[in-house]
Amino acid sequence: HTRTCTHTHARTHQLLCAGTHKQHKRTHTNTQTQTHTWHPLTFKFVTCCCFAVPSPLVFFVCFFASQRLPVCVQFLSDSSSDCEEFVCMTFSPDSKYLVTLGGAPEWYMHYWAWEKSQGPMAVTKCSLDPTIPVYRVTFNPQDNTHLCVTGNNTLKMFRYTEGNFKQLAFQKIEGHDYLSQCWLAEDAVVCGTAAGKVFLFVGGELKTEMNVSEPVTFVAALNNGFACGTGAGNLLVYEATEDDELYKQAQEVPVPSDIANTTQSIHCIAVSPSEDTLICTTKEGQIYSHHLAASESEILRVRSLCIVFVGRGLCR
Repeated sequence: HTRTCTHTHARTHQLLCAGTHKQHKRTHTNTQTQTHTWHPLTFKFVTCCCFAVPSPLVFFVCFFASQRLPVCVQFLSDSSSDCEEFVCMTFSPDSKYLVTLGGAPEWYMHYWAWEKSQGPMAVTKCSLDPTIPVYRVTFNPQDNTHLCVTGNNTLKMFRYTEGNFKQLAFQKIEGHDYLSQCWLAEDAVVCGTAAGKVFLFVGGELKTEMNVSEPVTFVAALNNGFACGTGAGNLLVYEATEDDELYKQAQEVPVPSDIANTTQSIHCIAVSPSEDTLICTTKEGQIYSHHLAASESEILRVRSLCIVFVGRGLCR
């Protein structure tokens, strides 16, 4: 399961180390609230917590299934970077590697073998302009060395090889703010933009373009298509077709306004393992559930109207 919690870092942070129960102290220069995201892993550990604090620094607390005390604490850091946050973190499909995307001014991408604390295996700048942000990095679901990075006027493919990142040839559509992206297959990526466009790239080439007319803030892959969340609070589901369009819109479901009658911008979409349910969270701190078997006219069935606000510093 994925859980999110918030922890306030004081000037002295104490950590419990594996096996010894010896406390180690690490001093921070300021106090601020950060968000932790709990990631399920596919081997060795049941749960892994990773989060960033100013330095930048990433550290992990891992648990065995038989006990609730932390048994492993791993620190990963890079003193050469001046960024104060990670805007995105993602594990490889086999959970052996981690990629972090640093914030301004350098927008560095780091590739880690996270079980080792010897430093990043590779580092590269994803944006050469401190004012042009990047938002998201994802692994190819079939290849630990193949990565996609998106941001404002940024759509890049990288290959990790022998301690370096190599940028791959990829058709770029200029002038778009790519807010979201996900892999549909080993060679297929779908991207959503702030201008309400959805682009499908296959083999590095643009295959089709869909017009949503709302900022596409998140996209999530399905077995037979993908789901989009928009800044105007709509959930869109697309299904694969055999005609030239490749994908067609199958459902459009509005997220209800909150109690202040504010339009809710979808922040994240999670797909259940059986792919019968979508869970949406919004930037206004709400969570909703939608059953994919519902007809197009049915509104989201709300499981929980409100959850504890998880904060705007959440890394996807």
